[in-house]
Amino acid sequence: MATLKGTKATDGAQPRFVETGAVQVLSTYDLSNGALSAGDVVQMVKIPHGAIIDDVKVKMSVAENKAVVQVGDGNDTSRYFGSASLSLVGGAAITMDTDAFGYQYNLSDDAADQYDTIDIVVGTVTSATATGTITMLVSYHCDEADPA
Repeated sequence: MATLKGTKATDGAQPRFVETGAVQVLSTYDLSNGALSAGDVVQMVKIPHGAIIDDVKVKMSVAENKAVVQVGDGNDTSRYFGSASLSLVGGAAITMDTDAFGYQYNLSDDAADQYDTIDIVVGTVTSATATGTITMLVSYHCDEADPA
């Protein structure tokens, strides 16, 4: 079990906050960094305080990589996908569970980091090779009232 980081969750990456309009963030995790194992957490995208999630999509670039995953955050590991098979099937992506549509991030003023990450939590791995990428596209907006 390891904590891994996609391109938009690394230590130097800043969460994108735009006061008007939508924000889309595309993050990748390169599987050449190592094959996935059950229990791995791949932090993909930093989401700022107050952001409201509009959409989350995840896809794998190589058909030989297959895993059952959850997609969520530190407070709810299955907020966006309870259990989804992550594999390349005709280029299809797993798409956000509609129950999570409109979720707004509300972080304590005392929190050291004023962002959370959207993560992929690996459940089981049925076939893992160390090639290809996992890609996540997150759409959100920050132009609503500050969460109470």
